[in-house]
Amino acid sequence: MIHNKQWSSTHQISSSYHTHSSFLSATTTSGEDAPPKWSELESTPTDSSFWSSEIKTPFFLVDLQVLDRNCRTMIQKANECGISLRPHVKTHKTLEGAKHQTIGLKDPKLVVSTLAEAEYYSAHYKDIHYAVPALTKAKMKQIESLTRRIPKFHIDVESESSLKIIEDYAKTHNIQFSVFVQVDCGQHRVGVDPSDEASLRLVQKIYESPNVKLAGIYTHAGQSYSCRGKEEIRRVVMQEAQIISDFAQKLHRMGIHPNTVAVGSTPTCAVGTREEWSNTLVNEIHPGNYVFYDYMQTRIGSCDIKDCSAFVVASVIGHRPSMNQLTIDAGALALSKDIGCSNVSCASYGYIKEDETLQITNLTQEIGIVTSEKPINFEAFRIGTKLTIIPNHSCLSAALFDKYYVINNSKEAKLIDIWSNIRGW
Repeated sequence: MIHNKQWSSTHQISSSYHTHSSFLSATTTSGEDAPPKWSELESTPTDSSFWSSEIKTPFFLVDLQVLDRNCRTMIQKANECGISLRPHVKTHKTLEGAKHQTIGLKDPKLVVSTLAEAEYYSAHYKDIHYAVPALTKAKMKQIESLTRRIPKFHIDVESESSLKIIEDYAKTHNIQFSVFVQVDCGQHRVGVDPSDEASLRLVQKIYESPNVKLAGIYTHAGQSYSCRGKEEIRRVVMQEAQIISDFAQKLHRMGIHPNTVAVGSTPTCAVGTREEWSNTLVNEIHPGNYVFYDYMQTRIGSCDIKDCSAFVVASVIGHRPSMNQLTIDAGALALSKDIGCSNVSCASYGYIKEDETLQITNLTQEIGIVTSEKPINFEAFRIGTKLTIIPNHSCLSAALFDKYYVINNSKEAKLIDIWSNIRGW
């Protein structure tokens, strides 16, 4: 239980925000890893109350202690397995988050999902992989610019059509592009079919082309999000590693030796161990969501509630006692309408930390509807009460905010920073 306590801070927030001498601080008896319960942290409202007067709900909150622990755990796992870590940054899209993901790495490298992200990180990282095979002609000028500025900038190819776009552009602009070939290991979203001879011919063309250089092969086991429990995830870990290793072996027999054989989704990287990867050709992993984790990941079996480092904080704005219903000011534009994975569909649009029996059952643009199978204690959730919500899908929810409020940990809950994220494509 987190108890009311006077809050204080000497931390200086950036000049675009006020410095406050009084804001919430708390202690907990339920374990220091427990996320803060903001409904129990409110001091008596005053004109100088930081949370009451300065931060409008909904807002996005990050527990830095948990985030840092998640990042260090993944780095340690990669080191123990003798595998390179190239973290994906699409979940948080911040420079600060990337620094935690790559702390201590000798040659830090990233995966991005938009060219805007690539631009954002280009001043700080020398090895960036744009892992979306969206190589339209309209994007090639920007890709050229990034290739010339970043020592190692890689793009993805999954078809001869996209290879032709790249080669034609390279010929007329006197440039060579570094490419990964995406391989479909079972999600059937993007990537070449590893069992199709045409896929081998595509890699052969890349290997022989003077206009492109083969950086490696890459796969993403998105089907892991349909798992329920660690044993199911572990089977996908082995499937993913085996499929891409078999494809790499076929290339070896053709005299082609990709430098990088990359796998990774957060579920497979969170659960996978040296045992699953040691007898394969996998030498790189690229998880991303593990930075924040989310409610969906807890349902899959990737993590526990205590591993979630990101929350949407919302306020109760209405009561409907006759319907056993609360309304909150976090709707689809704060939580997203992601209901979870197909076979682990969440009953709620997020996990409410204050009372796990509460469920967010409906969302409109700016309003959430909260119900429960048990009678709601409306006295405990008065108008203005703040609720701490672990979103179903933190990647989507984070992208709906333009900044994150960062606390040092959930025991002291001192605001120590405000992070801005890169947006757009």
